[in-house]
Amino acid sequence: MEGGGINHVDELFTEFTLVQNELDKYNNFWYIWELFEDKIVEICQSRNNYNTNQVVQAYLFALNPHNIIWEKGSKDWHTLKPQNQRFFKRMAKEIGHCPSTLYSIAKLLTSVGSSYLSDGIGWIANMLRKNRNLWSDPLEYDTVYYIETLMRKYIFENSQKIKKEQKAKEDVIEILNFLIEKGLAMGYMLRERVL
Repeated sequence: MEGGGINHVDELFTEFTLVQNELDKYNNFWYIWELFEDKIVEICQSRNNYNTNQVVQAYLFALNPHNIIWEKGSKDWHTLKPQNQRFFKRMAKEIGHCPSTLYSIAKLLTSVGSSYLSDGIGWIANMLRKNRNLWSDPLEYDTVYYIETLMRKYIFENSQKIKKEQKAKEDVIEILNFLIEKGLAMGYMLRERVL
């Protein structure tokens, strides 16, 4: 992945994911997957390659061309277990400044990573708090849609938790303020439900 050598890395990651879906070699997959982590962080920090967004999306399981890996609407995947939340939390922290990371995490939480939703709200809220560029930079198409979708679900399923736990409430309000800033009227309505 040196210099201009990341042109097809997104395709490589997609192929790895496709093969893992078929073979289900959990330990082998995550061993190899995490070997790429430092390089992904490096290319996100350099921001000098046109293909970075697609690489990040493929690495964070948001790229699923023609639904070849898992079917549209899938809510889980045998390779995403509770212990893998640490990986996504780390990625949200280390490359959270990249709009493609925000997109990928939001899409993951509305699809095969939906079991991570409760913790994922915190990841997204922290990304938005620490990376103010996300409020003004151009976002990947459908980022706001995925965030709105996961917020509706989270608020519906956790309204009591949000009212009782200060951290949960702060995270939800941070994300809803972001949606409002992006012009989503639904953000106002959802915020009124939790205040």
